Amino acid sequence: MNLVSKDDYMLNVVNISKSYGSIPAIKEISFHIRSGEILGLLGSNGAGKTTTLSILSGLMKPDSGFVSLYEVEDPNEYKSQIGCVFDDLSPYDYLTGREYVTFMGELRGVPSNQIDLFISDLSQLLFLERKIDVLIKTYSKGMRQKIILMGALVHNPVLLIMDEPFTGLDPESIKAIKDYLKAFTHKGNSIIFSTHILEVAEKLCDRLVIIEKGNCIATGSLEEIRLQDSQMNGNTLSLEEVFHMLTHSYSNFKK
Repeated sequence: MNLVSKDDYMLNVVNISKSYGSIPAIKEISFHIRSGEILGLLGSNGAGKTTTLSILSGLMKPDSGFVSLYEVEDPNEYKSQIGCVFDDLSPYDYLTGREYVTFMGELRGVPSNQIDLFISDLSQLLFLERKIDVLIKTYSKGMRQKIILMGALVHNPVLLIMDEPFTGLDPESIKAIKDYLKAFTHKGNSIIFSTHILEVAEKLCDRLVIIEKGNCIATGSLEEIRLQDSQMNGNTLSLEEVFHMLTHSYSNFKK
């Protein structure tokens, strides 16, 4: 469990909606993230997860509603305090891993000695020390994910936003990253991430937001979500069972 106050809300997402033309992608979604918390954003394909994360990362503006980080709404100040890891991001092929992370750190105003120390520590943790001075174009998909993660963390963001962060990673690397992320949140930083690997979400997340067809259908810890739904009767169902029960019930209700 995290060591920070549960009442310390660092991110507030209030009634955000977004449509593409006449097609609504998300509808009045609201939730919050506490300092030191890992929050999982779950949903079926097309549920609105990527749209939600794009708004949280500042890549897209909502049609209505707002997002504030420690009550900061200025876009530039907001973006300076977050880090993003998206599945479709592509680092610069003709930089080495070290050059890429150094570049990302310099953009954020991180002192050179801190960047060097960060690269030394995290490249070893992520099993990249032998590749850190090799061109990124030679990296596997898993290694690219790791270097993007390093670039997102180099400035020690208060909020890390990740979309499918474990794609292409081997089990040893997934464990190393999970351990690092837990230590990251124990410092008071927070994480929101989307994943289809429900077993990882169940073990790693403090709370969950489940969306379906652009609507938020459940929020809370797994235990709280189980208790909120009368069909579950408080049973100790796995997250996979809870997820499928809720999304299928909602889809059938909307037909």
